[in-house]
Amino acid sequence: MTSVRKGFLLVGLWSLLGALFATQAFVGSHYTVRPLNWGQAFGVAFVAWYVRGAFAIPAVWLARRFPFTRKSAATALAVHLPASLLLAAIEQSVFAAAVTRISVMRGVTPSPVEFQINLVVYWIVVGAAHAAGYYAKVHETQMLAARLQSQLATARLDVLRGQLQPHFLFNTLNDIAELIHEDPDRADGMLMTLSDLLRSSLLQTERDVPLRRELDLLGRYLDISRMRFRDRLSIDVEVSPALDGVLVPAFILQPIVENAIRHGAARRDGDGHVWITASRTGELLRLDVQDNGPGLSTASNPEGVGLRTTRQRLSEQFGSSAHFELTDRDGGGAVARIEIPAR
Repeated sequence: MTSVRKGFLLVGLWSLLGALFATQAFVGSHYTVRPLNWGQAFGVAFVAWYVRGAFAIPAVWLARRFPFTRKSAATALAVHLPASLLLAAIEQSVFAAAVTRISVMRGVTPSPVEFQINLVVYWIVVGAAHAAGYYAKVHETQMLAARLQSQLATARLDVLRGQLQPHFLFNTLNDIAELIHEDPDRADGMLMTLSDLLRSSLLQTERDVPLRRELDLLGRYLDISRMRFRDRLSIDVEVSPALDGVLVPAFILQPIVENAIRHGAARRDGDGHVWITASRTGELLRLDVQDNGPGLSTASNPEGVGLRTTRQRLSEQFGSSAHFELTDRDGGGAVARIEIPAR
């Protein structure tokens, strides 16, 4: 809230109090010898509350400078008690001087009750300042806790993502090592593509990336896979351009596709096939990776490091809003499906 807005709100507050107490002053004066007219009633009330509003400023300063805490309660009381009496007396003097100099209020005698009201207002202002300070500290603590929680979640996600990259790297290097003596040129091509992929992966520092960028990064891994398996593997990617800008966790597709190739399509006696599709249903983005391999029934451990870490990443980032399932595919093979909020 800006200082100007705060100023208008405070003026409005004291004006409202003045308007309310003007009626009280008007009605109460009719039980005295010399009742007030409406102009005098409003003049007395507004002058009184504007003066109190001005003197609320030093009261707030003193409340912040000498707060009532367990350690400083005695000191605060020693400061605020004489300060409240002194400021109430000064307010009474200022109010009386103002009343005698305003023509519409000539003949109005300031009531000694104003001094008591000044005292009450002082302690109310001090209490309100303490309440506002307490609320500010609680809010600051909550914001700090939220930031720390966010940083912790980000750190956990970074650790989980960091587990994927060495796992993927070792698997790919093993594939290259198998080809070095069999087909050195193909192994060299895989190594160069792997170098580009790792460079892009290391430069990717964002937690979430547009789907198109994720697919571009995945494309380099698919190039490695195509060089590794040649004509034995075909891969189809079907993603509407309308989904290019939807955000997904960085490096989320690679471990799923790697699992579909290694434990699915590559284990097929004939040609292997992998399908990668993306679609949007309402507020959810669905990512499907299918293969025509032997399916889950033949796998002793269908979820290895890559899929298990992917599941943990989704749970850490989205909680119950994300879904990840691995099921058998109609016609043979397996389907890995991710559903996350479309952002």
